[in-house]
Amino acid sequence: MKNDIDQRSIDKSSKDPGKFVATKGKIPAKNISGIKYLIFNYLLLYQKYPSLILMVAYCMLLSKGSQIGIILSKLFCRIFFACHPELIQDECIQWKHGAQSITCILVQFSLYIIQYEEMIKMNKFTVQRKTLAYEVYKHLYNKIITLQYKPGQMIYESAIADELGLSRTPVREAIQMLASEEFLQIIPQKGNRVKHISKKKVQEAFQVRKSLEAVAFMDAAVKWNQADVRVSGYKADLMHIMDQQRDAAKSEDVGTFYHYDEVFHDKVLEICGNQTLGAVVRQVRGHVNRIRYLEFFETREMDRVICDHEDLITLIQNNDAEGVVQRLHQHLDTAASHYGEIMEKYAEYFEAHA
Repeated sequence: MKNDIDQRSIDKSSKDPGKFVATKGKIPAKNISGIKYLIFNYLLLYQKYPSLILMVAYCMLLSKGSQIGIILSKLFCRIFFACHPELIQDECIQWKHGAQSITCILVQFSLYIIQYEEMIKMNKFTVQRKTLAYEVYKHLYNKIITLQYKPGQMIYESAIADELGLSRTPVREAIQMLASEEFLQIIPQKGNRVKHISKKKVQEAFQVRKSLEAVAFMDAAVKWNQADVRVSGYKADLMHIMDQQRDAAKSEDVGTFYHYDEVFHDKVLEICGNQTLGAVVRQVRGHVNRIRYLEFFETREMDRVICDHEDLITLIQNNDAEGVVQRLHQHLDTAASHYGEIMEKYAEYFEAHA
């Protein structure tokens, strides 16, 4: 049975003498543009002359579309037709420009493939760069929260890049993220200043965090189900976190203790299953975290915090939604009761007008 599109001719009006144009069929090639057109003809040629097509395609891809690849492709085509003169009479193609036609299509199609590969590599690079920028962001964020970078201190893009052994691009992106969250103030031509802690933002963020985390802890208590296969993993994670906090408390390692306090609250946000809620809470509590770190440092009430966390775990496991909300509020309010003293003692860390 004859193919639905069985005849081809060279388009004399085309600027490229090597283009094939369908003269018969349901989908005329003149209506197939760009990559679709090239794929169509590439598959047609591969079906008829697989050895030649694979050789030329391999040559083009290996040479990354360079001029050498094009010259070798033309040479392969000339040799092929010289060895197979009977193909000149092939009814499907006017072989006056046969070698040029095949080469043109293969070159163009191969270049599309090469461009696509480069685009994929660029996308991967972009993802890697964004991931790297986020890692730098977390590094700088931690230094700000734990007051290794003190409020009012100037930090510099070039110094951070040298310290981390990175280019300045991911560092710049991380700084911009921190500036958008109001942890840094970018001063053109000078550097970046760690912003002072805003008392107003602390108060606002605390109220929002208290309300939203209550929802998360309540949902976690409602959803806790011993029959759920994930629960055993959650339980093991919570026990590990508590062990780490106990170890940090014994060694009076405030930094590690603070870290696992964050991890504990993050784990409950994960258990509740509301990713949007979790993301909002994490962002909001950033403005409370510096004073929270100071509270750990000043009060050293690590045993009290551990006791609170153990109670919260028990209430979640008992599906006591109301009880866990009340205990969480008590836990957070006790910490907040020290904020006034801390603001007074570390007045230089806080904005004078807020």
